Amino acid sequence: YDPFVEKIWYTWANLYGNGAFIELGTAGFNPVHGGNRSMEYVYDNAAKWDFFSYWSETDYNFDSPQDWVSPAVKLLTVFFYGHPENDANVTEQMSIGLSDGVDKVNIDLDDMNAVRVAEWTEWNVELSDFTDVDLDAVETVYLTFGTSDNTTTPGGTGVVYFDNLRVYP
Repeated sequence: YDPFVEKIWYTWANLYGNGAFIELGTAGFNPVHGGNRSMEYVYDNAAKWDFFSYWSETDYNFDSPQDWVSPAVKLLTVFFYGHPENDANVTEQMSIGLSDGVDKVNIDLDDMNAVRVAEWTEWNVELSDFTDVDLDAVETVYLTFGTSDNTTTPGGTGVVYFDNLRVYP
């Protein structure tokens, strides 16, 4: 990613209709875990962005479905960096999701207070937890705060940096 040609929101979508705003985090100005860039993810669950629900989500769509069965991938890892003033209530539940184009499964972060910690946290998710996703046809990865079916409870806001999303055998 770069701030001029290969903008991060060309890859990680600023999805229309929700409170996710994606920017490029740059070393020297923003927290970076590896290399010189990270993803700055601002979530705003205080307003009904799609006029129906309070939530924030970005996604990465692979050019072609990914086979995470043949190479025996077992673990999905992402590093994130929070801020002490982040809202971290049930309406901001952070999750990572996978979709095979038919089914989508989100796995919630166990301790939402981790998004209030201003240091890098490694989050490891067992791929076996994505029970309804065909792992030899992964099409999309999602990062979400809240849920799209929350139509009644306004949430809060915050900023989290993400870096080094990887799969491991």
